[in-house]
Amino acid sequence: FVMRRTSRIIVAMLGILKAGCAYIPIDPDYPAERIRHVLNESGAKFILTTPDTSATAEEAIRSIQTGKLGQTNQTGEETARALDFDSLLENADVSEPSVTVTPDMLAYILFTSGSTGKPKGVMIEHRGIANFIVDDELNTHVRALVSGDCVMMSITTIAFDIFGIETLLILCNGLTTVLADDEAAKDPVRLTELFERTGADAIDSTPTRISEYSGYGPFLNTLSRCKAIIIIGEKCPAALLARLKKDRTFKTGLFNVYGPTEISVACNGTDLSDTEDITVGPPLLNVREIIVDTDGNALPPGVVGELWAGGRGVGRGYINMPEITAERFVTRDGERFYRCGDLGYWTEDGEVKILGRNDNQIKLRGLRIELGEIESVMSSIDGILSCAVIIRNIRNSDHLCAYYVANRDIEPSEVRERLAKSLTPYMVPTAYKRLSAMPKTPNGKNDLRALPEPELLKASGYEAPKTALEEAVCSIFARVLGLEKVGAGDSFFDIGGSSLTVTRVVVEAREKGLSEPKGTSISYADVFAHPTPRELAALLSGGGTAAKPPEQDELDYDYGPINELLSRGTIDAFRSGSRRPLGNVLLTGATGFLGSHVLRALLDEREGMIFCMLRRKREPAEARLKNMLFYYFEDDFAQSFGVRLHAEDGDITEPKSLSALERLPIDTIINCAANVTHFAKDTSITDVNLGGVRNIIDFAVRKKARLVQISTASVAGFSVEGVPPEESALSETMLYFGQNLENQYIHSKFMAERAILETIPKGLDAKIMRIGNLMARSRDGEFQINANANSFLGRLRAYQTVGCFPYSGCMERAELSPIDSAARAILLLAGAPPECVVFHPFSDYTFYMGDIVETMRAEGLRIDFAEDAVFERALSDAMRDKNRAEKLVSLIAYQNVAQGKRASLLEAKNGYTSQVLRRMEWRWPEAAKEYLSQFLRGMIKLGYFDSEN
Repeated sequence: FVMRRTSRIIVAMLGILKAGCAYIPIDPDYPAERIRHVLNESGAKFILTTPDTSATAEEAIRSIQTGKLGQTNQTGEETARALDFDSLLENADVSEPSVTVTPDMLAYILFTSGSTGKPKGVMIEHRGIANFIVDDELNTHVRALVSGDCVMMSITTIAFDIFGIETLLILCNGLTTVLADDEAAKDPVRLTELFERTGADAIDSTPTRISEYSGYGPFLNTLSRCKAIIIIGEKCPAALLARLKKDRTFKTGLFNVYGPTEISVACNGTDLSDTEDITVGPPLLNVREIIVDTDGNALPPGVVGELWAGGRGVGRGYINMPEITAERFVTRDGERFYRCGDLGYWTEDGEVKILGRNDNQIKLRGLRIELGEIESVMSSIDGILSCAVIIRNIRNSDHLCAYYVANRDIEPSEVRERLAKSLTPYMVPTAYKRLSAMPKTPNGKNDLRALPEPELLKASGYEAPKTALEEAVCSIFARVLGLEKVGAGDSFFDIGGSSLTVTRVVVEAREKGLSEPKGTSISYADVFAHPTPRELAALLSGGGTAAKPPEQDELDYDYGPINELLSRGTIDAFRSGSRRPLGNVLLTGATGFLGSHVLRALLDEREGMIFCMLRRKREPAEARLKNMLFYYFEDDFAQSFGVRLHAEDGDITEPKSLSALERLPIDTIINCAANVTHFAKDTSITDVNLGGVRNIIDFAVRKKARLVQISTASVAGFSVEGVPPEESALSETMLYFGQNLENQYIHSKFMAERAILETIPKGLDAKIMRIGNLMARSRDGEFQINANANSFLGRLRAYQTVGCFPYSGCMERAELSPIDSAARAILLLAGAPPECVVFHPFSDYTFYMGDIVETMRAEGLRIDFAEDAVFERALSDAMRDKNRAEKLVSLIAYQNVAQGKRASLLEAKNGYTSQVLRRMEWRWPEAAKEYLSQFLRGMIKLGYFDSEN
């Protein structure tokens, strides 16, 4: 039926339910097309109307009656008839219908918003809604309302299932409900007056609506006098909870109630009055829940998965949608469950913590972004009442867009500055819009589709270009980022640029013929070192300096003492020395691909305690560690926690957090923590990879603990000027031999090694492990969760994106080190004598690049072999295509380096390390085509490649 908010709604609802029929609520604010869809899909027999039916509702009803959308509904019957509700009430017959109502009969069909597709009609049976409204101690919010003899203020549209709390729950338990009219429901001033006039002392609403209304002081005071506040329909922000509880107490409770429409209003609930930890509580009465992984396996406490809800509240399914019903409503061990689509985990107390939608993680320019995480940080900013973050195309370029409502004057620049302190750069929105109020759906949720276009935020005022070169670079920046104009002082990264869009700047500069005095175009690294048009123009005109990371003083540094130290690492030194146990281990980076496998190897093959240091986040360290362990090994090792395995909060970039660990009995530190980004606009790479290592060095010296630093074979750098790449190779007794170290990541790892080697003569006991291409596990092909961070894999995808591979590269060799084998090798080498400092634990076996490409072709990836000239043309074409150029970073990023010439990454040789491992009775598993095929097949299934099959 289509109605306004009057008491006649309740009369109609109760009458229809009493008669054993299902009602289908339609909000009068729906667009006409939406109403027509609901009526056609549901096959409703009658439409109850009132004199104040909205114009859009009348239009939809007329189109149904006149047959504009068909003379019959989906069952072949005549279309619904409109009935005037006031006329029906004139009937003098007040006898009750003699109809038997059974638990499995339909109570109502409620159509979802359809924000991700066409609306779905959820069929809810009497058993579900009856179970939800029972006054029972497990239905905590119901018990609170009944025991408090509450008067409920109803501000919810009939088409939102929480209207059932305000009507059926309240009336069937002998309580009173106050129906706010449309104006009062949308105006906190009038709503506050209605509370005062009627004596209402309970309310249920979405956190979005309560957040915005609480900006009106008198309404906030009214809330503090309520016996019960029920927050439902959206995730409860911590900022809202803090605002409601500040200087206030609640007479009955502040309830966080959770549940999708498909589970009969709600399936979880808890009172947050006396806690800061926001959960949705345990399951409600007669609700059974499990949290499962992607394969449907039930997960233990602390491990994140998808929530499935079962029990009496599970709906019948979606009307006229059998395929979607079968997908979302599943049977397990003879019991029906609804797959909620929300990620969460069990707490040790048997409550559920919801982390967000499993489809709320989006990709922007190839990077995975959790929108809820950005919104959470925004909502914590003092003064922001509600917020939303979406991706929107602005001037032909996708941008993260932030919208907010505030009770004080907050400029977008302040919001961005606050976000930048807590989020990685690519997660900081580039466009902002302050609103007087969030656009709402009739259900009181944020209407994301109605958000206006925001404004792209610039770092500073506009500075006009002064030279033709500056103007050319400004023009390039503007085209790449979809901006009308860019100032000469605007940083590329502050106005929406990213490490992926840098590739398009390099391409456009090349096509426009912009070159340095020596005749070469700007490089990928140059844009990071000179991020404004003025700085790049100065470089191009000869007035600037090509990209050079700070502290690159290799030519002036005296490497004599380090070379002498490294020269001691001989086979004789290994044979004459003795192996040493690791003892108790402090492991950093334990949730990473290598770190988690090192941890597994420690648990399986070593004795002693293991302390895992993890950066502080919203989710507890132990829960995050268990989650990652289960992801990689299908075992969270719960039995080891608190016995051998301990999770500790900390950050290697913060000396104080390391000092806090001095209380622990640590014998060895294995540092797997690293920022693996190869270029950054700021010091974030150096902060972790060099600054963090220096902090660990100091800590290890104080603790007299052995330090095992995970480095990279890529410190071999790029080709030395005038020396063919094949004649330069990094051995275990070398550090600097003139190689180009322009890459920020490589330079940071190089400097970290140098800092360690400088400190060893001063008493540091250390080992450096230069790892190679860490690839899929040898036993089952499992690969790292963040595949985009793997540079070698990025090269393979780049070749597939180009569509061809040059014949000249077919004989190039590539080693692939299985991650589980690399972890074992590291632990073995960590016990070597003190004189043996540097090792290269990467596989002895290599593949020819031609064979790897051939295997890619065999697995269905379209990639042809081509002459060099053909490949260069195909690469140029791909670089001009903005959709493909962003997948070429692993190739483009290393063009035009090393004195303006395309450089090759130099090799590292590991003959010494292999001899040591053989003497330890261990060797690498042989490289096999089956391993390569299994690995590539897995990456194709994960969607990493643009596969035709």
